Amino acid sequence: MGAKQAAKRTTALNLHAWLCDCGEHRTTEGMRASRIALEAHLAGSGHPRGEYYYGCQGQRTSVAVTADPDGRFSHHLLSG
Repeated sequence: MGAKQAAKRTTALNLHAWLCDCGEHRTTEGMRASRIALEAHLAGSGHPRGEYYYGCQGQRTSVAVTADPDGRFSHHLLSG
């Protein structure tokens, strides 16, 4: 196996995404975009909770987001 092939096999997958408790989910360009998209989805849908993820496979960080009654969002680190 060549060096390029070996590098491709060992490169961790970087993922930025969000997931609502309703099951809707999307990938995004980055952590900030995931947070903004999830907050927009929660605000627009009235759904109470979701999560967004960022980082490399095996080192991914998960953040829970809850829509507060005053229209703000609470963020809680789940893993990272």
